[in-house]
Amino acid sequence: MYVAVVGVCWGLAAFFAVAVARAVTDGVVPHLGYDSHAYWHAWRQHLYNQSPDVQFNRFLYSPLFAQLIWPLTKLPWSVFVTVWSVMTAAIFLWLLWPVRQVWRVPLFVFLCLHEAFVGNINALLAAMVVLGFRYPGLWAFALLTKVAPGVGLLWFALRRDWRSLGVVAATTSLLASVSLIAAPGLWRQWLRLLTSGRVETQTFLPYWLQLVVAVMIVFKAARSDRRWLLPVGMLLTLPVAGSVLTLSVLAAIPRLRATGSDGQKDNNTGGDVRACVPLATST
Repeated sequence: MYVAVVGVCWGLAAFFAVAVARAVTDGVVPHLGYDSHAYWHAWRQHLYNQSPDVQFNRFLYSPLFAQLIWPLTKLPWSVFVTVWSVMTAAIFLWLLWPVRQVWRVPLFVFLCLHEAFVGNINALLAAMVVLGFRYPGLWAFALLTKVAPGVGLLWFALRRDWRSLGVVAATTSLLASVSLIAAPGLWRQWLRLLTSGRVETQTFLPYWLQLVVAVMIVFKAARSDRRWLLPVGMLLTLPVAGSVLTLSVLAAIPRLRATGSDGQKDNNTGGDVRACVPLATST
Protein backbone atom coordinates (compact mmCIF):
# COMPACT_ATOMS: atom_id res chain seq x y z
CA MET A 1 0.00 0.00 0.00
CA TYR A 2 2.82 2.41 0.93
CA VAL A 3 4.59 1.76 -2.38
CA ALA A 4 1.33 2.43 -4.23
CA VAL A 5 0.83 5.75 -2.45
CA VAL A 6 4.39 6.79 -3.24
CA GLY A 7 3.90 5.82 -6.87
CA VAL A 8 0.69 7.83 -7.13
CA CYS A 9 2.36 10.89 -5.57
CA TRP A 10 5.30 10.68 -7.96
CA GLY A 11 2.91 10.28 -10.87
CA LEU A 12 0.89 13.32 -9.80
CA ALA A 13 4.08 15.28 -9.31
CA ALA A 14 5.21 14.43 -12.83
CA PHE A 15 1.80 15.45 -14.17
CA PHE A 16 1.94 18.75 -12.26
CA ALA A 17 5.47 19.47 -13.49
CA VAL A 18 4.35 18.89 -17.06
CA ALA A 19 1.33 21.15 -16.47
CA VAL A 20 3.60 23.95 -15.24
CA ALA A 21 5.85 23.48 -18.26
CA ARG A 22 2.82 23.62 -20.56
CA ALA A 23 1.60 26.77 -18.82
CA VAL A 24 4.94 28.38 -19.56
CA THR A 25 4.98 27.15 -23.15
CA ASP A 26 1.41 28.33 -23.78
CA GLY A 27 2.04 31.72 -22.22
CA VAL A 28 -0.27 31.27 -19.22
CA VAL A 29 2.77 32.10 -17.08
CA PRO A 30 4.44 34.88 -19.11
CA HIS A 31 8.09 34.20 -18.31
CA LEU A 32 10.63 33.06 -15.78
CA GLY A 33 10.72 35.46 -12.84
CA TYR A 34 7.32 37.04 -13.44
CA ASP A 35 7.20 38.32 -9.84
CA SER A 36 10.90 38.85 -9.27
CA HIS A 37 10.99 41.09 -12.34
CA ALA A 38 9.12 43.69 -10.27
CA TYR A 39 11.97 43.67 -7.74
CA TRP A 40 14.63 43.99 -10.43
CA HIS A 41 12.64 46.72 -12.20
CA ALA A 42 11.71 48.65 -9.04
CA TRP A 43 14.33 51.38 -9.37
CA ARG A 44 13.72 51.68 -13.10
CA GLN A 45 10.26 53.13 -12.44
CA HIS A 46 8.41 55.13 -9.79
CA LEU A 47 8.06 52.53 -7.03
CA TYR A 48 4.40 53.06 -6.12
CA ASN A 49 2.91 55.16 -8.93
CA GLN A 50 1.79 52.34 -11.21
CA SER A 51 -1.80 52.19 -12.35
CA PRO A 52 -3.90 49.86 -10.14
CA ASP A 53 -5.07 48.15 -13.34
CA VAL A 54 -1.52 47.00 -14.13
CA GLN A 55 -0.30 44.04 -12.09
CA PHE A 56 2.96 43.20 -13.86
CA ASN A 57 5.95 44.99 -12.35
CA ARG A 58 3.92 46.41 -9.45
CA PHE A 59 6.18 46.84 -6.45
CA LEU A 60 4.22 46.36 -3.21
CA TYR A 61 6.82 46.07 -0.45
CA SER A 62 8.47 48.68 1.74
CA PRO A 63 11.16 51.00 0.38
CA LEU A 64 13.61 49.18 2.65
CA PHE A 65 13.25 45.97 0.65
CA ALA A 66 13.93 47.86 -2.58
CA GLN A 67 16.95 49.53 -0.99
CA LEU A 68 18.41 46.26 0.26
CA ILE A 69 18.20 44.51 -3.10
CA TRP A 70 19.37 47.60 -5.03
CA PRO A 71 22.89 46.17 -5.64
CA LEU A 72 21.36 43.04 -7.18
CA THR A 73 19.17 45.12 -9.49
CA LYS A 74 22.32 46.44 -11.13
CA LEU A 75 22.87 42.99 -12.60
CA PRO A 76 21.51 42.21 -16.10
CA TRP A 77 18.03 40.73 -15.89
CA SER A 78 19.19 37.30 -17.07
CA VAL A 79 21.77 37.15 -14.28
CA PHE A 80 19.38 38.51 -11.65
CA VAL A 81 16.61 36.03 -12.42
CA THR A 82 19.09 33.14 -12.44
CA VAL A 83 20.50 34.13 -9.04
CA TRP A 84 17.01 34.67 -7.60
CA SER A 85 15.60 31.40 -8.92
CA VAL A 86 18.58 29.34 -7.74
CA MET A 87 18.40 31.01 -4.31
CA THR A 88 14.68 30.27 -4.07
CA ALA A 89 15.11 26.62 -5.06
CA ALA A 90 18.02 26.20 -2.62
CA ILE A 91 15.95 27.58 0.26
CA PHE A 92 13.11 25.21 -0.52
CA LEU A 93 15.45 22.22 -0.70
CA TRP A 94 16.86 23.17 2.70
CA LEU A 95 13.36 23.47 4.15
CA LEU A 96 12.28 20.09 2.77
CA TRP A 97 15.49 18.23 3.57
CA PRO A 98 14.18 16.66 6.83
CA VAL A 99 11.51 14.83 4.81
CA ARG A 100 12.28 11.30 3.72
CA GLN A 101 14.03 11.29 0.37
CA VAL A 102 11.21 9.51 -1.41
CA TRP A 103 8.83 12.37 -0.59
CA ARG A 104 11.22 15.26 -1.17
CA VAL A 105 10.82 15.59 -4.92
CA PRO A 106 6.98 15.35 -4.98
CA LEU A 107 6.71 17.93 -2.20
CA PHE A 108 9.11 20.24 -4.01
CA VAL A 109 7.07 19.95 -7.19
CA PHE A 110 3.69 20.46 -5.49
CA LEU A 111 4.67 23.23 -3.09
CA CYS A 112 7.70 24.97 -4.57
CA LEU A 113 8.09 24.51 -8.31
CA HIS A 114 5.73 27.32 -9.29
CA GLU A 115 7.24 29.64 -6.70
CA ALA A 116 10.78 28.89 -7.86
CA PHE A 117 9.69 29.76 -11.38
CA VAL A 118 7.88 33.06 -10.75
CA GLY A 119 10.27 34.21 -8.01
CA ASN A 120 8.07 35.59 -5.24
CA ILE A 121 9.43 36.04 -1.69
CA ASN A 122 7.47 33.22 -0.06
CA ALA A 123 10.62 31.09 0.19
CA LEU A 124 12.21 33.83 2.28
CA LEU A 125 9.07 34.04 4.44
CA ALA A 126 9.15 30.29 5.02
CA ALA A 127 12.82 30.37 6.00
CA MET A 128 12.09 33.34 8.26
CA VAL A 129 9.50 31.34 10.22
CA VAL A 130 11.97 28.52 10.84
CA LEU A 131 14.93 30.71 11.78
CA GLY A 132 12.81 33.29 13.56
CA PHE A 133 12.56 31.19 16.71
CA ARG A 134 16.30 31.42 17.19
CA TYR A 135 16.71 34.88 15.65
CA PRO A 136 13.41 36.71 16.28
CA GLY A 137 14.69 39.89 14.63
CA LEU A 138 14.18 38.14 11.28
CA TRP A 139 10.43 38.67 11.69
CA ALA A 140 11.07 42.25 10.61
CA PHE A 141 11.19 40.82 7.08
CA ALA A 142 7.48 39.93 7.19
CA LEU A 143 6.47 43.29 8.64
CA LEU A 144 8.45 45.23 6.03
CA THR A 145 7.26 43.26 3.01
CA LYS A 146 3.84 41.57 3.07
CA VAL A 147 2.97 42.92 6.55
CA ALA A 148 -0.01 40.64 7.33
CA PRO A 149 2.10 37.45 7.86
CA GLY A 150 3.36 39.27 10.93
CA VAL A 151 0.32 37.70 12.59
CA GLY A 152 2.77 34.93 13.47
CA LEU A 153 4.20 37.24 16.13
CA LEU A 154 1.14 36.43 18.22
CA TRP A 155 3.03 33.20 18.99
CA PHE A 156 5.51 35.15 21.11
CA ALA A 157 2.82 37.31 22.71
CA LEU A 158 0.63 34.37 23.68
CA ARG A 159 3.63 32.56 25.15
CA ARG A 160 4.72 35.75 26.94
CA ASP A 161 8.05 35.77 25.22
CA TRP A 162 8.44 39.52 25.63
CA ARG A 163 12.16 39.44 24.95
CA SER A 164 11.63 38.08 21.43
CA LEU A 165 8.89 40.62 20.76
CA GLY A 166 11.21 43.36 21.95
CA VAL A 167 13.93 42.17 19.57
CA VAL A 168 11.44 42.19 16.68
CA ALA A 169 10.22 45.68 17.56
CA ALA A 170 13.74 47.06 17.95
CA THR A 171 15.00 45.47 14.73
CA THR A 172 12.00 46.61 12.70
CA SER A 173 12.13 50.14 14.11
CA LEU A 174 15.86 50.49 13.51
CA LEU A 175 15.75 49.25 9.92
CA ALA A 176 12.65 51.28 9.08
CA SER A 177 14.10 54.43 10.65
CA VAL A 178 17.31 54.26 8.61
CA SER A 179 15.30 53.68 5.44
CA LEU A 180 12.84 56.45 6.32
CA ILE A 181 15.63 58.98 6.77
CA ALA A 182 17.00 58.03 3.35
CA ALA A 183 13.65 58.13 1.52
CA PRO A 184 10.77 59.68 3.53
CA GLY A 185 8.70 60.33 0.40
CA LEU A 186 8.76 56.68 -0.62
CA TRP A 187 7.56 55.62 2.82
CA ARG A 188 4.59 57.98 2.59
CA GLN A 189 3.73 56.51 -0.80
CA TRP A 190 3.99 52.94 0.51
CA LEU A 191 1.72 53.66 3.47
CA ARG A 192 -0.83 55.27 1.12
CA LEU A 193 -0.66 52.18 -1.08
CA LEU A 194 -1.34 49.88 1.88
CA THR A 195 -4.37 51.89 2.97
CA SER A 196 -5.76 52.62 -0.50
CA GLY A 197 -7.34 49.21 -1.09
CA ARG A 198 -5.54 48.97 -4.43
CA VAL A 199 -3.70 45.75 -3.55
CA GLU A 200 -5.32 42.89 -5.43
CA THR A 201 -6.71 40.01 -3.36
CA GLN A 202 -7.39 36.45 -4.44
CA THR A 203 -8.75 34.52 -1.46
CA PHE A 204 -11.03 31.59 -0.68
CA LEU A 205 -13.04 33.59 1.86
CA PRO A 206 -13.50 37.33 2.44
CA TYR A 207 -10.06 38.59 3.36
CA TRP A 208 -11.12 39.86 6.79
CA LEU A 209 -12.53 36.43 7.61
CA GLN A 210 -9.31 34.72 6.57
CA LEU A 211 -7.43 37.04 8.92
CA VAL A 212 -9.72 35.97 11.77
CA VAL A 213 -9.12 32.29 10.97
CA ALA A 214 -5.37 32.96 10.77
CA VAL A 215 -5.40 34.48 14.26
CA MET A 216 -7.29 31.45 15.58
CA ILE A 217 -4.74 29.08 14.02
CA VAL A 218 -1.80 30.99 15.51
CA PHE A 219 -3.59 30.99 18.88
CA LYS A 220 -3.98 27.21 18.65
CA ALA A 221 -0.34 26.84 17.60
CA ALA A 222 0.95 28.84 20.56
CA ARG A 223 -1.26 27.16 23.14
CA SER A 224 -0.48 23.64 21.94
CA ASP A 225 3.19 24.24 21.06
CA ARG A 226 2.60 23.27 17.44
CA ARG A 227 5.13 25.40 15.60
CA TRP A 228 4.24 23.80 12.29
CA LEU A 229 0.81 25.49 12.36
CA LEU A 230 2.35 28.95 11.98
CA PRO A 231 2.87 28.68 8.18
CA VAL A 232 -0.77 27.58 7.84
CA GLY A 233 -1.96 30.69 9.65
CA MET A 234 0.42 32.92 7.73
CA LEU A 235 -0.72 31.48 4.41
CA LEU A 236 -4.26 32.72 5.09
CA THR A 237 -3.02 36.27 5.63
CA LEU A 238 -1.52 36.53 2.14
CA PRO A 239 -3.64 38.69 -0.21
CA VAL A 240 -3.42 35.99 -2.89
CA ALA A 241 -4.04 33.03 -0.56
CA GLY A 242 -6.28 31.56 -3.24
CA SER A 243 -3.28 31.02 -5.51
CA VAL A 244 -1.21 27.83 -5.71
CA LEU A 245 1.84 30.09 -5.37
CA THR A 246 1.19 30.74 -1.68
CA LEU A 247 1.26 27.04 -0.79
CA SER A 248 5.04 27.28 -0.89
CA VAL A 249 4.96 28.84 2.59
CA LEU A 250 4.00 25.39 3.86
CA ALA A 251 7.48 24.17 2.90
CA ALA A 252 8.53 25.47 6.33
CA ILE A 253 6.58 22.67 8.05
CA PRO A 254 9.21 19.88 7.77
CA ARG A 255 11.93 22.04 9.33
CA LEU A 256 9.57 23.24 12.05
CA ARG A 257 8.61 19.67 12.90
CA ALA A 258 12.24 18.58 12.99
CA THR A 259 13.51 21.39 15.23
CA GLY A 260 12.95 22.53 18.78
CA SER A 261 11.19 25.73 19.81
CA ASP A 262 14.51 27.60 19.65
CA GLY A 263 14.97 26.65 16.01
CA GLN A 264 17.71 24.11 16.75
CA LYS A 265 17.70 20.36 16.17
CA ASP A 266 15.14 18.58 18.30
CA ASN A 267 16.98 15.98 20.38
CA ASN A 268 13.73 14.11 20.93
CA THR A 269 13.61 13.12 17.29
CA GLY A 270 17.34 12.99 16.69
CA GLY A 271 16.67 14.55 13.31
CA ASP A 272 14.69 11.46 12.27
CA VAL A 273 13.01 12.43 9.02
CA ARG A 274 10.07 10.22 9.93
CA ALA A 275 9.10 12.86 12.47
CA CYS A 276 8.16 15.08 9.54
CA VAL A 277 5.86 12.66 7.73
CA PRO A 278 3.00 12.93 7.54
CA LEU A 279 3.20 16.69 7.66
CA ALA A 280 -0.34 17.24 8.82
CA THR A 281 -0.17 15.31 12.09
CA SER A 282 0.44 17.00 15.41
CA THR A 283 3.68 16.78 17.32
